[in-house]
Amino acid sequence: MTAPVAEDLNPATAAAWQAYRSMCSSKDDYFSLLQALDEKYKSGGEPGIAENLRLEKLLSEHDRKVKQFNQAVAAITDPGAKQQLVELLKVAADNKDRH
Repeated sequence: MTAPVAEDLNPATAAAWQAYRSMCSSKDDYFSLLQALDEKYKSGGEPGIAENLRLEKLLSEHDRKVKQFNQAVAAITDPGAKQQLVELLKVAADNKDRH
C-alpha cells in the first residue's frame, strides 16, 4: 500500500501527517548527532560544551515537534480522518521495518 497524496487527505489528517514527518526528522537529527558523538568519543574523550548545547537544542526541537504532533492528532475529530492517519502511520512503520 502506498501513502495517499496530500490532496487526498482530510485537512486535519494532512496537518497531523506533516507534524509526524517533522517529528521523525527532528528525531533523526538528534540521534544522528548522538551517534556521531558516540563514535567520536568511544576512545575515552568527552563532548565539549558546544556539542552538548547542540544536543540539547536538537532534543528541545524534537520535544516541540512531538507536542505539535500530539496536538494535531488531538484535533482530528472525524473518524474517517483518524483512519486515514492510522493507515499513513502503518505505511510509515512498514517502510521503516524494511530499512
